Amino acid sequence: MELEAVPEVSAVGATNQLPGEPDDLIVTPLFQLPGADPTQRAWRLVATQGYFGAAGIPRIAGRSFAMSDTADSPRVVIVNERVCTMVGLSPRAIVGRRVKFDGQSAEVIGVVGNVRLRGPEDDGWAPICYMPNSQGGAAPRLHFVVKTRINPAALASSVRAACARVDPAIPPYQMRTLAAVRASRLADRRFAMTGTITFGGLALGLSILGLYGVLAHLVQQRTKEIGVRMALGASAARLRWSVLTSGARHTVAGVGVGVAGGLGLWKLVTAQVPGLGHMDAEIVAVVSGILLVVALTATWIPARRATRINPLDALRSE
Repeated sequence: MELEAVPEVSAVGATNQLPGEPDDLIVTPLFQLPGADPTQRAWRLVATQGYFGAAGIPRIAGRSFAMSDTADSPRVVIVNERVCTMVGLSPRAIVGRRVKFDGQSAEVIGVVGNVRLRGPEDDGWAPICYMPNSQGGAAPRLHFVVKTRINPAALASSVRAACARVDPAIPPYQMRTLAAVRASRLADRRFAMTGTITFGGLALGLSILGLYGVLAHLVQQRTKEIGVRMALGASAARLRWSVLTSGARHTVAGVGVGVAGGLGLWKLVTAQVPGLGHMDAEIVAVVSGILLVVALTATWIPARRATRINPLDALRSE
């Protein structure tokens, strides 16, 4: 193959459907295996011998397609792990089984890893059966996957030249890296996430400013009390510790109320918008920790300042 001869190309393969681009999917009844639900469905794809290696899809059991798998040879298929789960067989157990689909019999020769055909928003891994391109019939179009040892963009001209040597009348189009395919698929989600993070960060910043201002003001109001207690013999360290614990108690109580309210609101939202999942405990812990640090800082700084002044000056502050 001309593409395999291009320098710095390590693997080449083709398929009628790239993960993340649901435009050529063909649904077919799942294989007729003992114990399989006849109403279950699987995606039927065609692939060439080097596709799995070029796309980075691992082989779990059995073998890949070979040059001997031609239109005149016995029909073979490769399934993914999701199919094994659906029919209740391990990858090793399903290899060698005779299956029937489209009214014809074929042998399962291998099992490969799962992929999300419709992108990251898939609820789960799609069940897929791969057929050799020579046996799968004419596909509407084929996507060639080229794995390189260097930056793929640097080989674009070499790949075009290799395709032109095969058939100058059919130039390659939509040449993209898989990273670009993934980026285009996630563009809307990334925009929404960026907006959410921006407004969430702004809300957190306003919360930090408000918390700091309120606690600092409360401590400042206790300046006269601190002066009286220092005049009566209380140590500065003890007074600072008292102020810190008081601020921490208020903060912990507020964070507790906020987390409880957030959990209740999250349950309400997930009931209306399925698929959001559970609230991320790590994020809640990080935000709570930030607020606690801000609260301690907001109480420590004015408390330290108040305990360093002369008690008589503190008594005159009001």
